[in-house]
Amino acid sequence: MPECFTILADEVRGKSLSPLFFISQPETTKGFIELNTTLIKKSEVDYYLNTVKQNMSKYLVIAETSPKYAYHVINEASSRSGKYREEIIELNKFLGRLKYDLEKPEDIYNLPVSDYINIAKMDDIFSHRFFKTFFIEWDDIEEELKVYGHIMKPTIVLPQYIIEENKQKFFKELLKSQKIKKIIPLFKRTLEHYALLFHCHKEYEYYRGLMEILKKDDGIDDALLFWIEDALESRYVEKEEDVRENCLIINPYEKERA
Repeated sequence: MPECFTILADEVRGKSLSPLFFISQPETTKGFIELNTTLIKKSEVDYYLNTVKQNMSKYLVIAETSPKYAYHVINEASSRSGKYREEIIELNKFLGRLKYDLEKPEDIYNLPVSDYINIAKMDDIFSHRFFKTFFIEWDDIEEELKVYGHIMKPTIVLPQYIIEENKQKFFKELLKSQKIKKIIPLFKRTLEHYALLFHCHKEYEYYRGLMEILKKDDGIDDALLFWIEDALESRYVEKEEDVRENCLIINPYEKERA
């Protein structure tokens, strides 16, 4: 899942709070791990943000949103990790009196967009540059990788369509497992974050596409199946490449040269 960076900046632009919500390379699902507070001058804000961007992944995506939503993000992360609860509660006292159109995840579903905008397909959404470094993980993924390997290289020769059927059956069974169900809430929230990013960057067809996935009864399951397959396939290919690189191939028919 992606790592989220949230900055609350007072009087950065005009007289109102102007927070920034960052999503960068996938890193952790453990929640809020570290909290840093820095006092900077208004004239130094652009320099500070450029420094942040230079030190992060080139796939870092930045979008400006409301302080209330930024608070919601860090409060959720703090709840998951159990860290900085007192500091986050104090922050809420400061923000509690403020009102914005976007304050919580539910508000993302009602962002303004024309009905005439096309709806991007799931494959196109997940191939977008915003998802360039996205991946999911779950408990015992290496065990599932072994099973996947046996499916891809069965002990007896099978037609390709049978292998494909066995793959899809395996993925659907995995989707029903407790280890996958456990990551669904965070996975859904992550897709909501991305929907907001698409809207902020005026990539409205991708926003509408994610909204369709999030609203459909089986939308989250379909999206998870996509990333489950991606997670296992990418690891499987990587391991196969390692095996090929480390194999010493000897031709038994080649005679020794005198």
